[in-house]
Amino acid sequence: MRREQVEPAFLDVPGLPHDPWSRRAYHRLTTVRSTSIVAPISQTEAPLYLGRLTPYYANGAVALPKRVHANVFDTISGQGKRSQELQPELRKLCVNVFQAPSGRVLYALTFDTTVLNERLVALLEDCYYESIKVTLHGGQVRTIGELVDEEIQKVFPVSEWNTEPDLHQILFLSPVLSGLATAEDQRINIREDFLRSLVYRVHVPQREGFTAVQFPPELNRGLTAVAAVGSFVSVLCGHQDYVENCAILSAAAIVSATTELRSIQESILDSFAVVRDKLGTLSRPQRSQMLGSISGQLARHEMNLSQHVESVADIGIWIPSLRVEDYHRTLVSSVRLMDRSQIVGNSIHRLTSITSARTQVLLAEEQQLQDHRRRSWALVVGLLTTVAIPASFILAFFGISAPEVDQNRSIFDLHRYAGVYLFAFGMVGLSVLVVALFWVLGHPSRRRKP
Repeated sequence: MRREQVEPAFLDVPGLPHDPWSRRAYHRLTTVRSTSIVAPISQTEAPLYLGRLTPYYANGAVALPKRVHANVFDTISGQGKRSQELQPELRKLCVNVFQAPSGRVLYALTFDTTVLNERLVALLEDCYYESIKVTLHGGQVRTIGELVDEEIQKVFPVSEWNTEPDLHQILFLSPVLSGLATAEDQRINIREDFLRSLVYRVHVPQREGFTAVQFPPELNRGLTAVAAVGSFVSVLCGHQDYVENCAILSAAAIVSATTELRSIQESILDSFAVVRDKLGTLSRPQRSQMLGSISGQLARHEMNLSQHVESVADIGIWIPSLRVEDYHRTLVSSVRLMDRSQIVGNSIHRLTSITSARTQVLLAEEQQLQDHRRRSWALVVGLLTTVAIPASFILAFFGISAPEVDQNRSIFDLHRYAGVYLFAFGMVGLSVLVVALFWVLGHPSRRRKP
C-alpha cells in the first residue's frame, strides 16, 4: 500500500484533528435484512463514508460487503401499525442495497426520526415486521416492501425474490433526544435498563444479571459514547459517523454469513434425507450418480463455509480499528456465528463419511458383479465347447458306414433318429440350464442383505 493511501480521510471541519462525535438531534434506525437473491457481483457502487478506514475497507472487499445502491425518499408522512402516525417525527427514509462477496443481496432500511423514547420500541417492531406505509411527496402511498423491491430491481432485475429471516437492527440514539447526555460536560450515561429494553424491543421490568446483551468495552470506553449489542438489535450513541457506517457493514456481513450458513445446513439436511430414505431404492447407476452429486455439493459447502462464513468472523485482519473490531467481534459472539459454523462443519464431515462409506459399498457391489460376469463368460465358453461335442457326435454318427445309419433316409428323420438327437440336444439343454442356474443363484444381488 502506498503512503498516500493510508492518510486519514478527516471531515473538512477546521480546527478538528478527527471526525466529530455524532450529536444529531434525531434518532437513526437501520434495519439490515438478507434476501434470497444471489447474483453476479455488481460493478456499481454507492460507497458509505468510512473516514480514515476507507482504504482498508477497499482492501477487504474480498471478504466484506459493499453498498451498491442508495436512494433517499422525500416523505410527507408515515403510518406504522404499532408506532401509529409518524408525520411530524419522520425526517428521512433511505433504502440501501448491499451485496456480499458471495453474491448475496441485502438491503438496509434507514429511518431518521424524532419519536420519543417510549415509542422507540414500537418503531423497532414496525421496522422488524416492515409494517409501515409512507406517503411520498408525489402523493403515492407505498409499503416498505414496495419501496425496497423498486430499488432492488434497479440493480438486480429479478422476477421474484423473498426476504430471508436473517436481519439485524441498529439504533443510533440521539444523545440529547434520548436523555442519555448531560448538559454540563456532554457525558453520556449508560442506562442499562433503558438500553436493554431497546435491544429486547420490549418495556418490561428485568432482573439484573439475566441477560445476553453485551456492552463492548472499546465502544463504551469513552465518556461520550455508549453501545449495547444483542443478537437482533444493537444500540449505539455518541459515536462518529464513520464508526456507525462501519457497524452497518459489519451487520450486513454477519447477516449475509448467517444466511449462507442456514442455506448450507438446509442442503445438508436434504442430502441426509436422500441418503437415508431414497438411496436404497435406486439402481446402481442412479446410486452412483446420486453419490457423485452429493460429493460435489459437499465440496462446494466446504468452500462456501470457509469463504463466506468463517472469513467474516474476524474483521481485524482487514480493518485496524479497536472500536470497529470490538463491535464486530461482539456481534459475531452474540449470534454464535462460529459455534453454528462448527455445528454445520461437523454435519458436513459426517455426511462426507457416510457418502464415502456408501460409495465403498457401491464399489464392492460393482466388483462382485464384475467377478460374476467374468465367471459367467467363462462358463459360456465352456458351454460352447460342450455344444461342439454333441454336434461333432451327430456329424460323426451320420458319417460312418454302419447298419444303424440308413443311407436312404434323411438325417432329419426324427422318428428313426430320435434317440440320437435327444442325447445330443439333451446335453446342450443341460449345459444351458447349468449356466442359467449359475447366473441366477450366484448373482451378487442374492447375497446382498436387504
